[in-house]
Amino acid sequence: GSGSTTAEIKVGRNAVGTSRGFISFDITQIAGASSLDKAVFRIYQQGVSGNPYTVGGDLKIDHLNYGSTFEASDYSTSSISSSFATVSSGPSIGWKEIEVTQNIKGDLTAGRMRSQFRLHFSVEQVGGSGDYALFESADNTLKTGNLPQLVIQTH
Repeated sequence: GSGSTTAEIKVGRNAVGTSRGFISFDITQIAGASSLDKAVFRIYQQGVSGNPYTVGGDLKIDHLNYGSTFEASDYSTSSISSSFATVSSGPSIGWKEIEVTQNIKGDLTAGRMRSQFRLHFSVEQVGGSGDYALFESADNTLKTGNLPQLVIQTH
């Protein structure tokens, strides 16, 4: 229910709570595109702390719409599509890619100006001293230069 807009995207748990990651893309530039062929969500896993994949299982992604502002209640807001894909199953460093073509088409059809996603583990449980998957944010907090991306192909 709390977080930061100027830190890495941290998904996992500790002794007092669980963390989810939120990503929002402005899609106004493709709103008038005649045909969306493919859309790919890309996020860079920079590292892990503890054992998030051992205690949490697979890292999943939800498609949601929390609007133009982000509130504490958005942590548990209903999703448009829950756990529609696995982002990662392990701690390997590097890019994680998920095709989100249908999600983006749905946002465009609904007239939404943003396409928004939430990262979470399959099993969310409080405990441990800090089991997190760490992803680069748009603020380049982890200094990788590998910012979250939405790669669009149209014709």
